[in-house]
Amino acid sequence: MVYTGDMIVSDIVDSHPQAKDVLQSFGLPCCRCIVAYHETLAEGLQPHELDVETVLKKLNTLPSGGAESR
Repeated sequence: MVYTGDMIVSDIVDSHPQAKDVLQSFGLPCCRCIVAYHETLAEGLQPHELDVETVLKKLNTLPSGGAESR
């Protein structure tokens, strides 16, 4: 899977067992945030002043084997 800034945050969290850990490593409590079901990653990062490309780079290094392959 290739992660993009226009993906819904909850879809990212649900897509791979380690995606939540990546987001939390940036200080994002996305797995507990109600807007995670409506916001894109880019929208969710803006209030935290985080660079989308930096977060995507780390997400896109996750190994294969996310939820889609179960």
